[in-house]
Amino acid sequence: MHQHTVISLNYDLTLYWAMLLFNAANGSWFKDAFHHGEFQTNWGYLRRPLPPAAGATLVFYPHGSLSVARDYIGDETKIAASTGEMGDLLDTITHKWSSGHYIPVFVSEGTSREKVAAIRRINYLTNVYEEVLPALGESLIVYGWSFDERDQHVIDAISVSPPKQINGSIRVHRAIRRGSTGFLLPGTQSCWPFLARHRGRVLRFTEPGVLEQSIMTS
Repeated sequence: MHQHTVISLNYDLTLYWAMLLFNAANGSWFKDAFHHGEFQTNWGYLRRPLPPAAGATLVFYPHGSLSVARDYIGDETKIAASTGEMGDLLDTITHKWSSGHYIPVFVSEGTSREKVAAIRRINYLTNVYEEVLPALGESLIVYGWSFDERDQHVIDAISVSPPKQINGSIRVHRAIRRGSTGFLLPGTQSCWPFLARHRGRVLRFTEPGVLEQSIMTS
């Protein structure tokens, strides 16, 4: 299934490396809305496939990334490596930071309110928060996100125009191991109660780590 938008709350470079590898073999399919290091605020045009790529997926970082930085005058830029320099990407980023001319762009504040304040200070993050998250489409697939209260601002932004279907694979309790899948109750205003399928049972959590009900399924 082709996903038109990918958002990552991780700061690391795993997704960036994966994009470089895929694009090297398939053309510029994955795009992070930076062009020559400059963020394209009118990123909608990038959804058009650029041959030889047969499709296009836009990638955004709502909390920033190691590859996104601000220069000495406050403009956001992407620290990039060419396809042939994938192994040198981390060294390139480290060199840029140590030069004193760039400041990493990522949100590390504790509470959701503090994170929003940090987001508002950076144009790139504000654009993602206000334009991207409320327009993710009718379906959303979640991997590895706990829907923690510290990310309530992300939930609120998505809820501006909530997807009709949300599917996910997340760890919500120590008792749930591999092979578990979870989904949200339709029409709820938050991520709780949360339902998770595990070994033929449906587990209902009222809040993180609190199991209210366990129902056998066929």
